[in-house]
Amino acid sequence: MKLAILPVTPYQQNCSLVVCTRTNRAALVDPGGEVDRLLAAVAKIGATLEKVLVTHGHVDHCGGAAEVAERAGVPIEGPHREDAFWIDGLDRQGASFGVPGARSFTPDRWLAGGDVATVGEIAFDVLHCPGHTPGHVVFASRERGIAFVGDVLFAGLDRPHRFPARRPRHADPVDHARAVAARRRRPVRARPRADVDLRRRAAHQPLRERRGTRHRALARTGDGRLRGDGHAATERRAMSDMLVKLWQLPPLDPAIEDAYARGVIVRRALAPEKPLVLAFLRAHWPAWEAEVDVAFARMPVACFVAARGDALVGFACHDAIAPDFFGPTGVLDSARGQRIGYALALAAMHALKAQGYAYAIVGGVGPAAFYEKAFGAVAIPGSTPGIYAGMLRKAPG
Repeated sequence: MKLAILPVTPYQQNCSLVVCTRTNRAALVDPGGEVDRLLAAVAKIGATLEKVLVTHGHVDHCGGAAEVAERAGVPIEGPHREDAFWIDGLDRQGASFGVPGARSFTPDRWLAGGDVATVGEIAFDVLHCPGHTPGHVVFASRERGIAFVGDVLFAGLDRPHRFPARRPRHADPVDHARAVAARRRRPVRARPRADVDLRRRAAHQPLRERRGTRHRALARTGDGRLRGDGHAATERRAMSDMLVKLWQLPPLDPAIEDAYARGVIVRRALAPEKPLVLAFLRAHWPAWEAEVDVAFARMPVACFVAARGDALVGFACHDAIAPDFFGPTGVLDSARGQRIGYALALAAMHALKAQGYAYAIVGGVGPAAFYEKAFGAVAIPGSTPGIYAGMLRKAPG
């Protein structure tokens, strides 16, 4: 068996290319998007694609499944029928989460626990693992010692990742997410079964558990320094820069989905939205309009936004004041304490990682404790006053 991991979509979801070396037949597991690149990878390895396997119905895992199946002329197998609700809403999911080309489909074969899915001569047991979604399945091969677990487990997390798994009561995924937010419960802290020793191919980057911490949403003070809840807006202390190890970032998907469950969509801004975002900045953080303007000049746009319905509630930028710098970022008071600032910051950090950076610089940090706990950031000695030293703050008279 040959295996290639192909991170796709802005959420860096790990699509897996599995090849049976005896038959040279292949399958793509969870093709979330970037279909041209996925099909090019299949062609490069010289294998014949025979099917698409899907673990669950979230857009970053199956947004590209319909296009792959259509272009390659192959069937789609999975997930469990309980995820039909999510798959039927893929078009809306794609538009909401910035995954272009996502569209709904009907699998050629719905899967259930106890089924077997094959790739060439490789057999995978199908395990129905509801929790993250009601119809989530896992593909496991005891013979090969490997399992494709989708979002049931994240690398480094010692328990299943779960959301409320009851059947949806709403016809639209976004409406359902808002209803979930209204009755939100803490994730079930069940321990995963260890009845088989398998290498687990989790769908996202490693997650480090953070127990007993609560995110403090971010804003900028008038002179540009970051502050969190409990920091006075008039605070003017000189803050050092901090360094974040991008290879140790928590996965992005849980943070985005957590915001989504609260009725807030966090995504990369679109170029036509620039006037609206700058007007939002002028109303709340006018000192940072120029840097956000620069972020919109990048391609792709280096600004992420958080929106509740049609209303902006926060933003985060990168590569604005200088390459590999995170910031500025801000969240409205009305959205504080909901981990929206954390999701925005994490999205921007993942964008920097996708550009090839190993570290990110957070300039002029106010809530240092937040960055230490959320991202393992460390202060950079001698970085005060930092890149803003000597900046003109008053127009010539």
